[in-house]
Amino acid sequence: MAADKKGSCKDYQLANLFPMRAVALGVVYTVLENRELRIEMQPREWMKDVGSGKVDDEDFEEVVDILKKRR
Repeated sequence: MAADKKGSCKDYQLANLFPMRAVALGVVYTVLENRELRIEMQPREWMKDVGSGKVDDEDFEEVVDILKKRR
């Protein structure tokens, strides 16, 4: 992910392609996973619980996949 000196994001792929809630949940999930914090549920279960059922499964999974590739 490219960023300028101020740290702002220059890659808007996630913001343009996915709903904000799916991006937010994807970011939180990948951060928890990267920090090796255990989530006692499967990713879809967690997403439905935390997202109150308002996030599309496929959007969430695609966001997580994109974020994992950027590591």
